[in-house]
Amino acid sequence: MKKRLVLILVFCALALLACTVPAKQKTAQLTPPEGSTSSPPTIPHEVGETDNQEVCLGCHAEPDSGAPPTPHPQFINCRQCHVPQLDVPPFSTSY
Repeated sequence: MKKRLVLILVFCALALLACTVPAKQKTAQLTPPEGSTSSPPTIPHEVGETDNQEVCLGCHAEPDSGAPPTPHPQFINCRQCHVPQLDVPPFSTSY
């Protein structure tokens, strides 16, 4: 009887261990490598040094502005993640 109980406990411990290993592996895979296509998009127009959330949301919060809408308007420091592209002509609008 004791042998059977020990076998059941060992089996349960192995089953529990097997269930936790894939979860850790999946979590590690969710972190994109540096420089990957999962990086935040760059800013394809000139921006001022003092531009802040209000300036960005002036266009990116309006669906009819032509600018892609932001999926996270609650974030207040856009340039913390988004950086300007290099060597781009000044942004111009055509009306």
